[in-house]
Amino acid sequence: MNRELVIPNVISRIAIISSPAAAGYEDFMNQLIHNSYGYSFETRLYKATMQGENAALSIINALETVHNSNDEFDIILIIRGGGSALDLDCFDNYELNFTAAQFPLPIITGIGHERDQSILDLIAYKSLKTPTAVAEWLIGKSLDFESLLLGKMQRLTNLADKALQNSRLELDTRFFKLKNAADRHFQKERYTLDKQAEQMKRLCNKFLDHQSNLLSLRDQKIVFLDPKAILRRGYSLTSINGKSITTENVKEGDIIETRTLSSILKSSVISKKTVYEKG
Repeated sequence: MNRELVIPNVISRIAIISSPAAAGYEDFMNQLIHNSYGYSFETRLYKATMQGENAALSIINALETVHNSNDEFDIILIIRGGGSALDLDCFDNYELNFTAAQFPLPIITGIGHERDQSILDLIAYKSLKTPTAVAEWLIGKSLDFESLLLGKMQRLTNLADKALQNSRLELDTRFFKLKNAADRHFQKERYTLDKQAEQMKRLCNKFLDHQSNLLSLRDQKIVFLDPKAILRRGYSLTSINGKSITTENVKEGDIIETRTLSSILKSSVISKKTVYEKG
């Protein structure tokens, strides 16, 4: 049953059942703490007697203490240094193995024997020969997970670089398309503006020519209507009291003034006769 449990990819919180005076426990902690990769582990020791007639009950009590605690652990270790077959007899105890088989956390054993296997080794999630081997296995699990992460990170980096290159290529392609489209649009608009400017220039020149002709005609008209020009053609201007003569403002005996090109004549009105033209 214990072997069917799922173990985390990274093991960081560890409950340890051992004797603090055991050489195997000291070797384990030294190997775990001073690992060359700098991995950090959170460990808590649950003291138990690891040999003798009270050892099995002591280990069972430690397992129950772990189970009843509020702390959350990834695994539980049962470790001790080497010893004789008689010293290791407690790990074949039925009650101990019955409790271990149903324990809800994966149990890792490092009991410190090279040849013989205890029943606890057989029912535990994983069995290793020594406490040092247990420490190396834990470090190896972290190393494997780090390598997995580094591999995934490298693949992710490669995918990101490839996606970035593809995006840059697509962006460059869109930029050139946009630039070409903008250039074509600007050329078209420039051509349209040039045509409109040319047309406006022609219209302005035409308007200016027309206005110039009008000014010339008005100038000619002004010259033509100049009184001196009229007098120069042999005509004369007659006025009375500085005003043009009309039938209403002249009567017999009035002095009128006649202006020619070279002289001013004054005369008296002898008679006034209204002449009607035949229409």
